[in-house]
Amino acid sequence: MPKATRVHSTPRRTASSPRTIPVELPARPIIDPIFEAIENHKKKDRAFFDLCRAEEAGLVTERDVDRASDAAENAAWKMAWTKPSTAAGASALLTYITTGPVTGLFELGETHWHETAFRTVAASLAKITQSQRAS
Repeated sequence: MPKATRVHSTPRRTASSPRTIPVELPARPIIDPIFEAIENHKKKDRAFFDLCRAEEAGLVTERDVDRASDAAENAAWKMAWTKPSTAAGASALLTYITTGPVTGLFELGETHWHETAFRTVAASLAKITQSQRAS
């Protein structure tokens, strides 16, 4: 009578290896869009003031300065309309618009985008607080 052949359902190498335990991956970090908007405004604002100094020295035209001014103003409005998604982002925006080297030197109502930024932060904080209560 012929011997029965043994059939392994699993190869030996994997049969003796330790089982993998499912590891819970950390939650994805929340990326708040306001930080990028603040950095973009800082960059455009810096470029504008650099061109203002260069214009005083006669190195650039008034048109160049006007373009840089428009770019900084557009970046300011974009930042003002960007809704922070974290309390840290809301704090960063408020800090930037009230204590920045240039942006902090204003009187309420003097620069329209400041008011918009304050309203955006207030709305974002209300939403963040509401979602934390629901959790």
